[in-house]
Amino acid sequence: MLLVLLDSTLSVMEDKDSEGGEDKEEGEDTCLSSPCGLRARCKNLEGEGRFLCTCDPMSQFYHGNPYTACVICTTDAHCQEGKECFSGECSPRKTTSLEPGTCGRRIARSRSGRVVGGERAAFGEWPWQVSLGKIKKGRYINTREREEEHVHKCGGALVAPGWVVTAAHCVLGEAAPSLSLRLGELNRDHTSEPSPHINEKVDKVVIHRRFDNRSKEFDIALLRLQGGPVKLQPHILPVCLPSSYREYVGSRAWVTGWGKIQKWRSLMSSELRKVQVPIMDNHECERQFNQSGSSQHIPHIFLCAGDSEGGRDTCEGDSGGPLTLQGSLGLWELVGITSWGIGCGDGHRPGVYTRVTEFVPWIKRVIGL
Repeated sequence: MLLVLLDSTLSVMEDKDSEGGEDKEEGEDTCLSSPCGLRARCKNLEGEGRFLCTCDPMSQFYHGNPYTACVICTTDAHCQEGKECFSGECSPRKTTSLEPGTCGRRIARSRSGRVVGGERAAFGEWPWQVSLGKIKKGRYINTREREEEHVHKCGGALVAPGWVVTAAHCVLGEAAPSLSLRLGELNRDHTSEPSPHINEKVDKVVIHRRFDNRSKEFDIALLRLQGGPVKLQPHILPVCLPSSYREYVGSRAWVTGWGKIQKWRSLMSSELRKVQVPIMDNHECERQFNQSGSSQHIPHIFLCAGDSEGGRDTCEGDSGGPLTLQGSLGLWELVGITSWGIGCGDGHRPGVYTRVTEFVPWIKRVIGL
């Protein structure tokens, strides 16, 4: 399934390299000497401590020269130690402890832009969001090895430094070596984000033994990272499991994913998106489905969320992704896992999620908490 943001379009323009001027003395804003001037952006040049000044996407200049400093940063690598890149400027890094056990906290500073029917997520806003994909062999790196490509399939959520939870139907029949996980990602088509994403392989898949692929009951699975616990960073943090047994009826939760923006589209979103949906009682959920002409039985292991008029929902490509809300202590908790639905954003057809409170003991037992 996938996030539906009706009638929204986005255009992405890549920067082109700019013509450059002469290098300036150390300490000066050397990008100012390029034809782009103050509108220049910088890119790391092969990690050699030199940077490439690039122009505004609409500029006529596209050739770049290496410089030793940048006017405007695009990643933390452009900043001195102890600083981070935020809104194009290097500013003091926020110092927050990331010991094991840290969960449900949003640390990375970010700004988001609204789109019709929902919102684009901002960098670091949902640090537990994971892209679950299939490993696809691409071009040859040399005569013997072929490059491995991550092809997004479903969502997931980091629940511990070494474990990701997702929907069972996303990994049914899949061998662990064929799966890949991408953590800390925002835009799947860009590599110039403030901090890089991390690609991880899977060495163990645990599907709930009672999972029924027809009814989607017990639609939950856990994936163990092959490389062991990931290093926690401001844009890579686990979400908390529910701290208490609650029904959540009437609460408004956030669902995130890279799924299709409209159900009739063939391609998934390159940008991570978010939408807020109200959680409803299961009897009301059944009533809504009946009103739409599709009678459904919704047992308590499911949780329903959505607007009766439609327009805000999950869709293809969002399955396995997290439904989260802030708990009483201000920490974000995982309350649902995107499981199934009928259509995408259709009226009186809410999204149906695996109710995480029903599976906390099972999750803790599998991952050893």
